Amino acid sequence: MASMMSRLVSSYGALVERHKNRDFLDAAMAAAALVAIADGDASLEEGGRVGELLRTLAPLAVFDPAKGLDIYLSHVADIRRGEDGLANAKASVSSAAKDPDTAALIVLICEAVSEADGIVLEAEIAAINHISDLLGVNAADVRQVQASME
Repeated sequence: MASMMSRLVSSYGALVERHKNRDFLDAAMAAAALVAIADGDASLEEGGRVGELLRTLAPLAVFDPAKGLDIYLSHVADIRRGEDGLANAKASVSSAAKDPDTAALIVLICEAVSEADGIVLEAEIAAINHISDLLGVNAADVRQVQASME
């Protein structure tokens, strides 16, 4: 009986964690898509980096990486379709502005995606700066904190 109860508590905890992080997942995947497509196309390396982040970052690791990648690819496809997709991606990103730590983590995810193919273009930097504005954080401050932790 105790093992059934512990499994129930564990399952409940995982469900709560997924629910709590669902908006973060969507915001992070939308931001990654905005950066990936900033140069005109989302590269395989950028998609690979998104998959890697989904497997390794604790707030994202509670999700099936394939589901996260599907959300990312869906945002990329929507952005390619036009202004509505772009507006929806920006709205998803903006929803994470409530929590400064979450916002900073999204900026770091964007940085990682921009570096995936080994070349960080001005268009990607501009996209990260715009995402930072949407989130209400200063990208330069986030980079400085990240550099001090390395």
